[in-house]
Amino acid sequence: MLGLALVAGAAAPATAVPPAPPSGCSARSVVVVDAEVREFNPPARPSLVFTVSALGCAAGSIDWRTTSAGTPPATAGVDYTAATGTLFWAPGDPPDRQVAVEVIGDFQKEPDERLTLELLNPVGPTIVDGTATGTILDDDLGFTILHPDSEPDCDRIDWTCDLWVLSSQKVPVATNVSWMTVNGTATGGDDFVPVPGGTVVIPAGSNKAKLTVHLLPGAAGYFYVRITGGAEATVTIPST
Repeated sequence: MLGLALVAGAAAPATAVPPAPPSGCSARSVVVVDAEVREFNPPARPSLVFTVSALGCAAGSIDWRTTSAGTPPATAGVDYTAATGTLFWAPGDPPDRQVAVEVIGDFQKEPDERLTLELLNPVGPTIVDGTATGTILDDDLGFTILHPDSEPDCDRIDWTCDLWVLSSQKVPVATNVSWMTVNGTATGGDDFVPVPGGTVVIPAGSNKAKLTVHLLPGAAGYFYVRITGGAEATVTIPST
């Protein structure tokens, strides 16, 4: 009989049970609120902060996780850092808890992107609204490349090729734009001086700046100039 009693006792599973609420203290009802944040540029990593409210006064806990559900979807590891966690409330605690999701900025001009924060596995509380949308607001300037008006890209008199970098709006402060040359039928070192990583500065209050590629004797064909954000232009070297 003693052996049977031990087996029966060992078989009882352990379950998470919240403490009984004090007299007159109601179980909590939980909602999570949508959030948004500006993306910013690297190395800054802002936080998308969600507020989770648990109305009531009883103890309890609830798990949360991020997903890439959204239109257009934000990509974990590219646009934000995926995360999970658990929120806790003791009896009588204030209702609000905050969940911070790290955002990964970039220089790419793109639509606002969205992810979802999901609540699950409540112990004690009741989930009333368990999903919220987090919006990452794109704040990047769009950059394009302009060819000179009514002129060829390249001048064989001074052996240079000139292009303009144009931003989508005037910049409030001096802004660096990274650029590089990419081989076409013309190749760096043979037809032009290669630029693997150049920088051009758009002055404060302006929306454009000029970049220059230097040609080499005997240059012919075409090559590419690529700038921050992926915009690219074909540069044709005139034959005469």
